[in-house]
Amino acid sequence: MLLMLSAERAALLCLQLSAANRRGVRTDELSASELVVTSAFSKMVASTITYPHEVVRSYMHVTGAA
Repeated sequence: MLLMLSAERAALLCLQLSAANRRGVRTDELSASELVVTSAFSKMVASTITYPHEVVRSYMHVTGAA
């Protein structure tokens, strides 16, 4: 779970910095729509990165291998 939160936070920060640099503003000056888009995209990236970990963890839980 911590890995997923860290990956999501890192992706979100990168996307927000990119959007802010493109407009020449600070990250706290992004519009609501920019925040929604960057948040959604970062969640998608983080989920894609950490999905294999979740599959293995669930499999181990079901089989009692943990």
